[in-house]
Amino acid sequence: MRWGVLFLFAFGLYASDIRVVNAADGSYGAVAPGEIVTIYAPGMGPDTMAPQQVDSSGRVATEIAGTRVLFDGVPAPLASAIRGRIGAVVPYAVAGRESTQMVIEFGGERSIPIRLPVAAALPALFTADGSGSGQAAMLNENGCCNSPRNPQIRGGIGVLYATGEGQTEPAGTDGRICSIWRGGGCPAPELPVSVTVGGAPAEIIWKGDAPDTVAGLLQVNFRIPENAPAGDAVPLVLTVGGVHSRNTVTMAVRSETRRVLVLTTGAEPLARALRRAGYEVETHDEGTRFDLAIADVSRTSAVQLLHEKYGDFRVIAVTPALGPRSLRAADSMGAQALLRRPLSSAEVVRRVTDIVKVRAMPYVAGSGE
Repeated sequence: MRWGVLFLFAFGLYASDIRVVNAADGSYGAVAPGEIVTIYAPGMGPDTMAPQQVDSSGRVATEIAGTRVLFDGVPAPLASAIRGRIGAVVPYAVAGRESTQMVIEFGGERSIPIRLPVAAALPALFTADGSGSGQAAMLNENGCCNSPRNPQIRGGIGVLYATGEGQTEPAGTDGRICSIWRGGGCPAPELPVSVTVGGAPAEIIWKGDAPDTVAGLLQVNFRIPENAPAGDAVPLVLTVGGVHSRNTVTMAVRSETRRVLVLTTGAEPLARALRRAGYEVETHDEGTRFDLAIADVSRTSAVQLLHEKYGDFRVIAVTPALGPRSLRAADSMGAQALLRRPLSSAEVVRRVTDIVKVRAMPYVAGSGE
C-alpha cells in the first residue's frame, strides 16, 4: 500500500470522500476550464479560514496556508481554504482534454489522485443565497441588487455573474485579474453565449471575465426583453456553447408602467386622470406592491400598515387644511409631498410624475402583465 493511501487512511479519507462541485450551483460530475469549484476533502486544509491571496506577479496565488490543488500537475488558483473545504479555479490547461487528474496537497502530503471528466462548458449562475436556485446574485443597471423589492424594468440592463463558461478568447490565464481601467480588456468566452429571461431571448450587451476578479468569474450584461414576463421570480437561463444553466435561477422583472394606489375621498376622478397619463391605478389594496400611494392624512394608520406589508414606497399626503397636525401626519406616513384640497387632477399627475422619476420604487409585478 502506497504512503499516500496510508496518509489518507489515517484521516479516514478515501477517494469517494472527495467531492468537486461547481461553486455557483453545487453541480458535479465534470469540470470545465476556468470553472470556479468547491472541493470537499475531509481533513485537508488549515484549521482556520485562509482567504484568497495575490502573489508578486499580481495573480491569484496557487498556494495558501500550505494548501495546493493540482490538475494534471498544474496548480490551480485558490479562492480560499479551510479544513475540509477548498475553493479553486480549474486551470485553463485542461481545455480540450477528455479528463483531468486532480490532487490535493496539504502540509507536504498528497491525496489520492481523483480522475474527473472535462467538459467544454458547464455554465452556472451565482445566486443571492448561494444555493444555486432562486434569486440570482445580479445587478440592475443602476448598480443596485436585483430583487423582488428592486426589480428591473423591461428594456433595462441586467448584470449576471456565473462560472463554468470554459476557454476564453484570448486563451485564459490562470489567476489573472483583469482590469478595464488598466487597459487590455477582459477575455470573453470562446463559445457562444446567450441569455433568456422567462424564455425570451435577451440582447447581450457585453460578456467577459468580471473586472477586478479572478479569471473564471463570468460577467454578462444583457437587456431585459420587452416581451419578458413580469414577476418576482422570472426564470433566468445562461447558455454557453449549447449547455444551459439550471432553470431554477430567477430574477425580478417589472413593467415600465408605474403603479399608483389612490386612497382619498373622491378617488375615481384622480384615478381616471392618472390612467390617462399612463399609470396603472388601484383605489384599494389588491395585494400587489405599488410605486406610490396618494392618501388622505386621515388614513395615516392604513398607510403605515401598508409600509409594514410592502416596505418602501412613495407617498403623497392629502389634507383639507395645512397646519402642524397635518404636517405631523404626513411625516408619519413617509410622505414626499403634501397637497391641500381641493385637488387639481393636473397638479396631482404632475406631482406623481416628478416623484416617481426621482427613483424607481420597489415593485412586484404580477404574471398577468
